[in-house]
Amino acid sequence: MIRRFCSVVVFSALALAGCAGTPESRLRAAADGSDGGGLAIVSMTLSGTPLSQVNGFEYRIRRVATAGRDEVTTVQHASSSAQRVRQASTPREFGASYWSVAVTGPGVPDSADLVEAGNLVGRVLTLSLPAGDYEIYDWRILEGSVGGETEHGPVRSFSYRFSISPGRAVYLGRVHLSLSAAHKQAIGVGDSREADLALLRQRFPALNSTPVAVDLLRQ
Repeated sequence: MIRRFCSVVVFSALALAGCAGTPESRLRAAADGSDGGGLAIVSMTLSGTPLSQVNGFEYRIRRVATAGRDEVTTVQHASSSAQRVRQASTPREFGASYWSVAVTGPGVPDSADLVEAGNLVGRVLTLSLPAGDYEIYDWRILEGSVGGETEHGPVRSFSYRFSISPGRAVYLGRVHLSLSAAHKQAIGVGDSREADLALLRQRFPALNSTPVAVDLLRQ
């Protein structure tokens, strides 16, 4: 059986797919705060393994607690199989342990392709989020293998943090993941604002009038 990234609510479904209208109207609603949240813009690229040859590539994001260690988390569990099916298909902000940001594969948010030498190397992604503090802490890649798929991910989690404010569009930088043949990873964040924002505005002209702040991901 082919296994997809489906263990939690797909992030783009939470952020964008549930909003009516065109991609431009969804992005403008996030950027001007009319949906109650803000807009994060981040590019994500991959080298060492051709992006076009993987079945799925995602990063994982979670909220960062801000109220201290005495907080209590609340997760609603279904009591029947029918309820579990409904619960799994319903976007939830709280209760999900993480959200997926698909770079390729099912569920890619509104985005613009990054192409180098004719090859797809990543995407400039838009994430509509409620106000709060977040971190990117994990990644997963699915490759086809004999009898199914092989999943790759880091042995230890990492942390690139960012904040979302209502009615604010913010550029977070370019996250680049490099994989070696020896199954080693190198991950880093760079500032490619000029190229990324120009590409995104070409893809979505409605964003030309949207001011975008720069607040690069921080460790």
